[in-house]
Amino acid sequence: MQQIEIIRVRAAPDRAATALAALGAETARCRAMAGAVAALVLRHGYYPGDLAAVLYWNDKSLPSREGTALAESLRAFGSVEHAVWNVVGGAPTPAAAAQPHRA
Repeated sequence: MQQIEIIRVRAAPDRAATALAALGAETARCRAMAGAVAALVLRHGYYPGDLAAVLYWNDKSLPSREGTALAESLRAFGSVEHAVWNVVGGAPTPAAAAQPHRA
C-alpha cells in the first residue's frame, strides 16, 4: 500500500528561508531512499512562512523515522503538523511521479 506523510510547519517570515533549506535537504535525502516514490517541498501561495514536505512511500510503516525526525527538527522554526494518509486509488508509479507536471 502506498502512503503519504505530510509535514507542515508555520515558520516566522524571518525564519522561512532557513526552514525551506532544511526541508529541501531532508526531502532530497528521503527521495533517494528505498521505498520512496516521491518527496516534495511546498510553499503556501500567500503565506511564505507556511511550508510543507510531502513524503510519498511505497509499503512503508508510517509514520516513518525520517518523517518523524523531520517534524522534530522543524519544531525549531514554528508549529508543526505531521499527518499520515493512505492512498486509495490512482496511485502513481515511481516513474510517473518523476515526470514533470503538465498543466
